[in-house]
Amino acid sequence: MKTITTRFNPTPNGNLHIGHLYILLLNEQSAHQSKGGIFTLRFEDTQPEWIEACGDKQKEYAEEISDSVNKLGIPVDMTIYQSDPDVQHCVSQFARKHNLEVKQDYKPFFQPINTASGIELYSYTPGFTLQKVILDYMYGVTMLIRGEELGTEYSLYEYYCDLMDLPHPVHIYLPRLQGLDGNISKSHGGYKVRDMMARGWTKEQILEKLGESCLKNPQGGWFISNIKERPIWVD
Repeated sequence: MKTITTRFNPTPNGNLHIGHLYILLLNEQSAHQSKGGIFTLRFEDTQPEWIEACGDKQKEYAEEISDSVNKLGIPVDMTIYQSDPDVQHCVSQFARKHNLEVKQDYKPFFQPINTASGIELYSYTPGFTLQKVILDYMYGVTMLIRGEELGTEYSLYEYYCDLMDLPHPVHIYLPRLQGLDGNISKSHGGYKVRDMMARGWTKEQILEKLGESCLKNPQGGWFISNIKERPIWVD
């Protein structure tokens, strides 16, 4: 089986929720089911708008996310903070070799768009996408498993790969996990793993419930082919 390297890259602007966990587990299992696969937890903590909005709380959120992942017993091979000066230096140096500049741009490429299905499409900035592409190459990422709202970034991601003559990771975009009362997201405010544990849920119960909600065959393990077309979480 081909070696797979994946990453989960949350913005530390809120607590870990079930929607995060859904994507995190699929990336982790995809990597670790392959021989020599590596799974990285990479915090995207350089977005100017979130630095401005969250300030020092970004560090607190990142620590909470790491703590929740540890309590759930999910193996992480490497944890990276995108804001680390050494990481930023390497990214900038790599970009310059290709006559590019990593800009910390505030203005999104386009404003978020609500589709007919109720999905809010992701608004990205070119400089931030360039960072992702370079970091994915630096750390050998071969597969990206993401929510379908992030599909808007695909063309720009591929453009940068072509521009710098880099290998193209496999992209997989999945339906966003739904709650009975709407999309599960940080902005929605519910379904936090920390809160579930505080209410007495064990890690086994959380993972089992997520499996029941997301998989056609929960006993079969975390395989992409098992995902329901529109997974639903019932709390």
